[in-house]
Amino acid sequence: MNKLVIAIIVSLGLASSGYFVGNGIKYFRNFDRSVEVKGLAEQTVKSDLATWSINFAVSGDTLAPLNKTISQNQKLVTDFLLQNGFKQQDIQQGTISVIDNWANQYGNNNEKLPHYQISNSVSVTTSNVDLVAKVSQNAGELVNQGVIVNNNSISYFYNSLNTIKATMLDQATQNAKQAAETFAKNTGSQVGKIKSASQGVFTISSPDGAIVNDTQNISKKVRIVTSIQFFLN
Repeated sequence: MNKLVIAIIVSLGLASSGYFVGNGIKYFRNFDRSVEVKGLAEQTVKSDLATWSINFAVSGDTLAPLNKTISQNQKLVTDFLLQNGFKQQDIQQGTISVIDNWANQYGNNNEKLPHYQISNSVSVTTSNVDLVAKVSQNAGELVNQGVIVNNNSISYFYNSLNTIKATMLDQATQNAKQAAETFAKNTGSQVGKIKSASQGVFTISSPDGAIVNDTQNISKKVRIVTSIQFFLN
């Protein structure tokens, strides 16, 4: 076999190899064509649990009468809650706390303060969030009864996230697919099956979305963002 024939055979082999390699890359790229998009789902929900803590205090120079007064105040607060529709099992009594103002080593005017300050609290935990919102507006009645309220705090929570997770994830997936279809349309492609998906974190925020883990509002916004890759055909 002369050199000319050998050269022709080698040339044909290289050309054939290049053809298949080129088509293999092209096929691989077509098979692996995909687009990654974000999917968003949001839903407004209503809190299903509320905690209301009412703290009160008395001050004076003799412990015994102060202790008696703080106990009376605790009963007044408890009766107020019961009379306004709360259940006894939802009400929790706090524990007494005593501060000796004169024992404070800071400042020069401690002896001008009452010797003692005694504080206590009553709290309620209930699923009746509307009752909490309504009755808390009338907390001034306690002041009229002589209760010195120094902290009146309410927190609202949403604990039923598991009941809406599946629906919201489906909504986020559909939202992502719409975005992928828009992209595919502009590139002359069609959206295929899901290649991969990554679920984000569910967040519960204020209705405007500004405060994450909000506890001040009865209404809340639940939000989920997913990342999904779709094959393009």
